[in-house]
Amino acid sequence: MKRITRMFLPLLTSLSLAALLVAWLAPAASAHVATPGNSPSGAGYYVITHIANTGNEDQSEYSIIIAPGTSANITQSWSVSNSFGATIGISKDIVSAQLGYNVTQTTSVSETCSANVNTTDQDQLLEWQSVIINQSYDIYWHSNLTGDDTMQGTGWAKEYNYPRCALY
Repeated sequence: MKRITRMFLPLLTSLSLAALLVAWLAPAASAHVATPGNSPSGAGYYVITHIANTGNEDQSEYSIIIAPGTSANITQSWSVSNSFGATIGISKDIVSAQLGYNVTQTTSVSETCSANVNTTDQDQLLEWQSVIINQSYDIYWHSNLTGDDTMQGTGWAKEYNYPRCALY
């Protein structure tokens, strides 16, 4: 009886442990591709990679025409919001954390812009602009089970940078 117990007890323990691991990991293994958020189940997490600045964008906020021989001041207040989008459902918190800024933050701006006397023989445009930084990125899922990174989609983000007074 001692010999049987010494041989089968470790085997039964190993099989029980294996069955427990299969039961515990099965939900995580089947959900690792579709888990929203950054996986409270521990199956994996989203990674934002290949972040690229795709250029600045000037958004017109307010403008006036200055006739020849005149000058102007613009005092204006406005709000501008950061934004983001993706080809998959990914949380703003995940994108914000990995890009390093709040992708849904709204900023209030209040500025005065001045133009000297228009000495040209044509009208000029005095304009307040919001300068926006455009970015693109790839979204990967990193599996804690396999260690593999699988591309899930792409995305874009727009970050407010600063106001600019422009004269054209």
